[in-house]
Amino acid sequence: MAFGLFGAVLFILSGAPIDFLVKIAGIAPTSGLGIFWTPILVMAAIGLLFHPGKIIRAAFRAPPVVFMVGAIALSCLWSIDPATSIKNTMFFFASVVGAFYVSQRFSLVEILNVFAVLFGGLAVVSTVLALGLPQIGTMQEIHVGAWNGVWVDKNTMGGFFAMGFGLAVARFAVTPSSWLTSLPLGLISLAMVLMTTSKTALVGLLLILAVAMGVFIMRRGPVIAAMFVWLSTMTIAALVAIMIFAPGILFGLLNRDATLTSRTIIWTATERLIEQRPVKGFGFDAVWGDQSASGPVVAVHQEVHFKPTNAHSSWMDARLETGIPGLATLILMAGFALIAALWSIPRSKSAYWTLPTLVMLLQSSFTESTLVNAHGTESFLFILLTVLAASSGRMKQSPVPQQMAAPVPAPVPFMPAPFPPLPPVPVFVQPPSSARLAERLYRITHPIPQ
Repeated sequence: MAFGLFGAVLFILSGAPIDFLVKIAGIAPTSGLGIFWTPILVMAAIGLLFHPGKIIRAAFRAPPVVFMVGAIALSCLWSIDPATSIKNTMFFFASVVGAFYVSQRFSLVEILNVFAVLFGGLAVVSTVLALGLPQIGTMQEIHVGAWNGVWVDKNTMGGFFAMGFGLAVARFAVTPSSWLTSLPLGLISLAMVLMTTSKTALVGLLLILAVAMGVFIMRRGPVIAAMFVWLSTMTIAALVAIMIFAPGILFGLLNRDATLTSRTIIWTATERLIEQRPVKGFGFDAVWGDQSASGPVVAVHQEVHFKPTNAHSSWMDARLETGIPGLATLILMAGFALIAALWSIPRSKSAYWTLPTLVMLLQSSFTESTLVNAHGTESFLFILLTVLAASSGRMKQSPVPQQMAAPVPAPVPFMPAPFPPLPPVPVFVQPPSSARLAERLYRITHPIPQ
């Protein structure tokens, strides 16, 4: 039952069922679909009521996550839409409790297996839709022909299967015997990313592969690890220099314009909105869903000439909605997660999953609002990986199957080897004297008559 509930929660958080209904029925994502979030609330309730010790243990191991919940709850006090902020804060809290419960209830191998079933199942369904029902499984307006599977947007599908590729790599590294399923999952995840034509997802996938190789190298020993760290530092410095002095090279490689598909325009408009409440913010999830004529987001719509659903930056949305407390807490949480994942490299194979996926999530967080979300796989994963990294070496271990072995013979009692026989003692025979020899010779030549 626990595995089924965990799988149902992941399925809901993937956004696949809601996006699919939106595509085929043409309904709004918020129209009567609240029932879909029931499994998340149920799992959180089970964790709090029946396993409070596990929840408390996870909270002590990852305190920045608790601070993040506190900052979000605090923003409800001055939210411009208290009802929406309180409702979504409850869902975010349920997501945090669920991640805490999963991290302590299941072993790393069990968690990877459940995720593998999710990624594999959605890959098969998306492939069937794209090939059999292209009017549903591919983009029909913008980026015509690009696969979007069960999702509305191709970038959502691309990012999802970039994480699926990372999971396949980690699953193989943790349990090499799973190659028969991990290898196909990795290949089909790569194919899904390529078919979406999402450059952002492809960059994330390559980043996951590079970091996973780095984890493998750093586990070889301190000398090799030091060389790899130096090489990585030089590479990152070179990339930063290119971004500063020759950004056109990167834009050309990614096939993007200088506005990053109008993201910089959204950021400029959002910064002006932040200036209205620079310290407190507008309240968690209280800005972008407000479609009233007097809502603060109207100014953004007028400036960018379309209606974005978020700031396309996790950091900017955190500042906009939860103010300085929320942004500071998010920075603390991200730093804590990265340090914990780096620290776990020589101690646990979980680093093959936690560090690459965390790096990919943080990379995408600068152009997408994913890290702090009441409903999203990325936000749930961010919390879960933070706890797993902080719990490395102390996680629940998978039971090791007992193998039949040949019976061990009873030990033979110690018997000292017998001493070798002593060499014969030479007997010294005194040679006879000349008189005795003469007497013996006489007796031989003159026998006594009988």
